[in-house]
Amino acid sequence: MTGPYVGISLFPLIKCYVLQISYNDTSISYFLGPNKLNLTNDCRDLGALFQSSLKPSIHCSKIAKQANARSKLILKSFLSHNYSTLIKAFKTFVCPILDYASPVWSPSLLKDINIIEHV
Repeated sequence: MTGPYVGISLFPLIKCYVLQISYNDTSISYFLGPNKLNLTNDCRDLGALFQSSLKPSIHCSKIAKQANARSKLILKSFLSHNYSTLIKAFKTFVCPILDYASPVWSPSLLKDINIIEHV
């Protein structure tokens, strides 16, 4: 195969989506070579979940759920309930979940801040 689309068939088009941020005009179609790309309302990029409205609510609730599950697992797994040990385990296993890419999805709504701080 020669021409401008060499190697497009090897590219995983299943993982390619279009996230429209400005407006919801579904009549516009986007193509990568001869293949049409699917529209989506949310997508994950580098571990952060983005919506077309650019509000971090879905991402905040997802990471809060994951951090709560991890903190409950810590309480269940450790036989010793020594506070210093539990604090070190929390800082080691839970804080990285909450801190990962936080400048990107920084919550501005009070409900999102409360969800994160409740962990």
